[in-house]
Amino acid sequence: MKYKNILQIDDDYDDCDFFEQALKAVSHAHYTAVTNPLDALRLLTNKEIKPDLIFMDVNMPLMSGPELLTEIKKREATKDIVDFRYNF
Repeated sequence: MKYKNILQIDDDYDDCDFFEQALKAVSHAHYTAVTNPLDALRLLTNKEIKPDLIFMDVNMPLMSGPELLTEIKKREATKDIVDFRYNF
């Protein structure tokens, strides 16, 4: 399956820039970066962004990656997002 919309949730701006550059080299997918996990949860819940795949940092302030994943998976609006990958 080719992913069309990829979301990265990571509080490190440099990591987001590196990831975007690498992604552009291998894919034509639309890329979105959100650096605040609470903002990401709001955007996902309100369906303002609709990713097929989410990459997220494990260690973020405000809410960790595993905590955010738990919240995303238990909400009706976001539970069917295809796949997640953690950035370690």
